[in-house]
Amino acid sequence: MVSISPEITSVRTMSLLLIGAELLRGKITDANGPLVIEEARSAGVALREITMIDDDLLGIATSVRRMAADVDLLVTSGGVGPTHDDLTLPAVAQAFDEDLYEHPDLRDRISAYYASRPEQLSVWLRMARVPVSTRLVMDEGMLWPVYQVRNVYVLPGVPEIFRRQFVAASNRFHRSASDMQTLYVTLSEGEIAEHLEAVLASYPSVEIGSYPVFGRNTSFRTRITLEDADPPTLERALAALTTRLPPASIVRVTRGKAPLVEW
Repeated sequence: MVSISPEITSVRTMSLLLIGAELLRGKITDANGPLVIEEARSAGVALREITMIDDDLLGIATSVRRMAADVDLLVTSGGVGPTHDDLTLPAVAQAFDEDLYEHPDLRDRISAYYASRPEQLSVWLRMARVPVSTRLVMDEGMLWPVYQVRNVYVLPGVPEIFRRQFVAASNRFHRSASDMQTLYVTLSEGEIAEHLEAVLASYPSVEIGSYPVFGRNTSFRTRITLEDADPPTLERALAALTTRLPPASIVRVTRGKAPLVEW
C-alpha cells in the first residue's frame, strides 16, 4: 500500500544535504548552499546544518536519517537523475526503510516528455522510481514537481532547476522573518562579552551575535546583532544592552536585516 507524506506547512528549522563527488573534488562550485542560506534568512527559518557528501548510497542514507530527525525540513541537492551516480532516491528510501515503486504520475509525465525520443525513455523512467511515501509538490508553471519524502525535499543539483524548485516549494512555508537590531560599537568582543551574556540570560529567546572588524577603516570595532520574532521582546533586549554599554561606545543602531559582510 502506498503511503503519502503529509504536506509541509510549518517550518522553523531546516538543514541542507549537498550530494555529489563533483562538489568534493572541486569540479563544480556549489551555488545551492548560498541560495538556501539567503532564503532561510529571509523566511525566518533557522538553518541548522549544511553537509556535503560523496555519491555513496549508505553515506547518503545515514546522513538523511540523522539530519531529517533533527529539523522540520531537510533539503537534499543532487543525485537525482538517470545515471549510475544518481543515488539520492534509493538512499532516501533506505533511510526511511521504504521500498521504491514506479510512481504513476511521474511515469506518465516522463513518457509524455520523451514521446519523441522513445530510445531514451527506459533510462529516464528510472526517475519515476521513488520511495512509497513520496508526495509530488507542484505549483502552476512548474515543469517538474518537487519530490517530498516525509519531511525531506529531494531536489536536483543543477542550480537553475534547484532554484526554481526550492523557491516554489519554500513559498508554502514562508513565515514572517524575525526582527533584527544591529549595534555598531567601538568596543572589542572581550569588552562586551559579559554584557551580551547578561542580556541573553534575561532574554533567552533573543539570538545575539557579535562580529569583530579587522583591518578596516571604520568608526566601530564590533557589530552586534539581536534577533527575535517578538518585536517588544527585541526592543527590551536592545534597551537592556544599550543601558549596559558606555554611551560613547555606541556608534549607531540600525533596524532590519544587516547586510551580509565578509570577514
